[in-house]
Amino acid sequence: VLDVGCGTGHLSVYLRDMYGVVPHGIDVKDVRQTDIPFTEFDGTSIPFPDNAFDHVILSEVLHHSHDPVR
Repeated sequence: VLDVGCGTGHLSVYLRDMYGVVPHGIDVKDVRQTDIPFTEFDGTSIPFPDNAFDHVILSEVLHHSHDPVR
Protein backbone atom coordinates (compact mmCIF):
# COMPACT_ATOMS: atom_id res chain seq x y z
CA VAL A 1 0.00 0.00 0.00
CA LEU A 2 1.32 3.42 -0.97
CA ASP A 3 0.26 6.06 1.56
CA VAL A 4 0.44 9.39 -0.29
CA GLY A 5 0.80 12.24 2.18
CA CYS A 6 1.46 9.80 5.00
CA GLY A 7 2.28 12.47 7.59
CA THR A 8 3.00 10.76 10.89
CA GLY A 9 2.49 7.29 9.39
CA HIS A 10 -0.10 6.23 11.95
CA LEU A 11 -2.68 5.20 9.33
CA SER A 12 -0.10 3.00 7.58
CA VAL A 13 0.86 1.34 10.86
CA TYR A 14 -2.81 0.72 11.63
CA LEU A 15 -3.31 -0.93 8.24
CA ARG A 16 -0.14 -2.98 8.71
CA ASP A 17 -1.12 -4.16 12.20
CA MET A 18 -4.82 -4.80 11.46
CA TYR A 19 -4.64 -6.19 7.92
CA GLY A 20 -1.04 -7.26 7.32
CA VAL A 21 -0.41 -4.80 4.49
CA VAL A 22 3.11 -3.74 3.59
CA PRO A 23 2.97 0.08 3.66
CA HIS A 24 5.26 2.66 2.12
CA GLY A 25 4.72 6.33 2.87
CA ILE A 26 5.50 9.36 0.73
CA ASP A 27 5.17 13.01 1.66
CA VAL A 28 6.72 16.38 0.94
CA LYS A 29 8.68 16.22 4.20
CA ASP A 30 9.43 13.55 6.74
CA VAL A 31 7.35 14.00 9.89
CA ARG A 32 6.89 10.29 10.60
CA GLN A 33 6.37 9.13 14.14
CA THR A 34 6.44 5.48 13.03
CA ASP A 35 8.85 3.01 11.45
CA ILE A 36 7.22 2.69 8.00
CA PRO A 37 9.43 2.90 4.91
CA PHE A 38 9.38 6.44 3.53
CA THR A 39 10.26 8.41 0.42
CA GLU A 40 10.23 12.20 0.24
CA PHE A 41 8.70 13.59 -2.98
CA ASP A 42 7.83 16.91 -4.61
CA GLY A 43 4.08 16.61 -3.99
CA THR A 44 3.16 16.31 -7.67
CA SER A 45 5.00 13.39 -9.25
CA ILE A 46 4.88 10.02 -7.47
CA PRO A 47 8.42 8.60 -7.67
CA PHE A 48 7.47 5.00 -8.46
CA PRO A 49 6.64 3.21 -11.71
CA ASP A 50 3.04 2.47 -12.64
CA ASN A 51 1.61 -0.62 -10.94
CA ALA A 52 4.35 -0.67 -8.27
CA PHE A 53 1.65 -0.89 -5.56
CA ASP A 54 -1.57 -2.87 -5.28
CA HIS A 55 -3.37 -0.03 -3.50
CA VAL A 56 -2.89 3.69 -2.93
CA ILE A 57 -4.43 5.69 -0.11
CA LEU A 58 -4.79 9.45 0.05
CA SER A 59 -6.31 10.40 3.39
CA GLU A 60 -6.65 13.93 4.75
CA VAL A 61 -4.27 15.31 2.12
CA LEU A 62 -6.04 17.35 -0.55
CA HIS A 63 -7.01 20.20 1.77
CA HIS A 64 -3.26 20.83 2.26
CA SER A 65 -2.62 21.14 -1.46
CA HIS A 66 -2.28 24.48 -3.25
CA ASP A 67 -3.61 22.84 -6.45
CA PRO A 68 -5.56 19.66 -5.56
CA VAL A 69 -6.70 18.98 -9.13
CA ARG A 70 -3.11 18.82 -10.33
